[in-house]
Amino acid sequence: MAATNADVLDGIETALSAGCPGVNVYRVPPQEVVAPAVLLTGFTFEPHLIFGPGARRFNIELTVVVSSRSVNGFNDLLDLMDPSNSRSVQAALENDPTLDGLVSDLRMSTTGDLRELTVGETGYWAMTGQFEVIG
Repeated sequence: MAATNADVLDGIETALSAGCPGVNVYRVPPQEVVAPAVLLTGFTFEPHLIFGPGARRFNIELTVVVSSRSVNGFNDLLDLMDPSNSRSVQAALENDPTLDGLVSDLRMSTTGDLRELTVGETGYWAMTGQFEVIG
């Protein structure tokens, strides 16, 4: 049986929580962010593009945020997005590219869009990563 949309999101949340200790994971956009954090900010899938029995292609967008008030915040953000860092967002997801058997493959397709982000009145450094998942 193919994984449902909710299964895929659960698997991503579980992998990020386990692979990025000390980083808060938000599955839906929060009203208040406690940084460092990963926000699942985009989720699309192609319901009719079949790669196998019931398999779909998902595109997941994650936004990683850290405090802009910290002297080391910018470097912390770069570390969380660095593929050579074993505790990075990319490593957390690509260390188990099947999300414990929920999907066939997962890989980062792009990363970037480095920017300042304000939530409420709090400023953050943010960067976006796009992942492709074959379900």
